[in-house]
Order: sequence, then structure tokens, then C-alpha cells
Amino acid sequence: MSAASQVAAPSGTKEIAPNVCHICGFTGCGIGIGFTSPRDNDPRWLCTDCTMLIEDIKKVKRMTAYEMRAREGGVEAAAPVIAAYGSRLEEYTDEQAAELAGVIWAGCAKRLREIIRSGDAPF
Repeated sequence: MSAASQVAAPSGTKEIAPNVCHICGFTGCGIGIGFTSPRDNDPRWLCTDCTMLIEDIKKVKRMTAYEMRAREGGVEAAAPVIAAYGSRLEEYTDEQAAELAGVIWAGCAKRLREIIRSGDAPF
């Protein structure tokens, strides 16, 4: 989710968003895994949950495969919410829609950390 740590600035350039975790997109805590060489310009901030995996995260070369597999966690997390409110999203209240989005995001992030922690290849 490296794109999540960068936001478009009004001038069209990219600025680092210090409050976004490089791995899961949750709120960063000010600890990063970037700046490993003089040409680095992204501190790659981490949230408190992802800081527990710093050594494992450093081993990951391409996050895309991990992110794709982590979607399974979002789908699993969404199932109880959809069972409770139904599958017609247009009928959800704003609060229900926000709850669904939140559990999907949390489910993906949790699964992503599990996959990284296990050390198994995500493919």
C-alpha cells in the first residue's frame, strides 16, 4: 500500500502523509521503515500493529501479491455484516455502510499482517 502513504498535493506533487501506515493504511504512529539509503524520500510510516512486524515486513519485496491475498480477510469479515443487514447495499443506512467498509478494511489489514507474519509466500 505504498500509494496510501502519499497524497496528491495541490500543486500536483506528492507529499508524504505521516499519519498513514505504509502496510495497512491505518493511522501511523511515527515509526517508519524507509530512509534506508540517501535517495529515499518516503519514511514508510507504520501503525502500532504493523510495527510489531518490522523484521518480517523488511523481507517483503512486492506487497501486491500479499495485498491480493489479504482481500480474503476482508470478504470473511464482511460476511456477518451482510448477513445482518442484507446484500442490497443501496438499502444500507450511512452508518451500516460505514460499518461494512470498516470491517472489510480491518479484515484485510488483519489478514495482511497474518500473511506477512507467517513468512509464507502469498501465491
